[in-house]
Amino acid sequence: MAKRKTPKVENLRPTHITKEEKEMATTLTSKITEMHYALGKLESEKHQILHMVANLQKEVAKLGETFKEKYGSDDVDIVTREIKYNENAGNETDS
Repeated sequence: MAKRKTPKVENLRPTHITKEEKEMATTLTSKITEMHYALGKLESEKHQILHMVANLQKEVAKLGETFKEKYGSDDVDIVTREIKYNENAGNETDS
């Protein structure tokens, strides 16, 4: 066999990314992490607000029960303060 005249070429593929590429990747992943943190914070605030809404809805339901006991109806127009009675509720007869 003949001896090789040109030296064997080593693997010329790069083994590392550039410093600029590393900085860009680090910056982007850092921003993604910040956005995930912000989303988590918003979800926590949303959770708290949903609990507050649920508590307010319970208070409205209690107020409706109070109206029903006091006035016989829980159908109240809160703008005009008018109580709306169900005309059929008191007129039901057993057949």
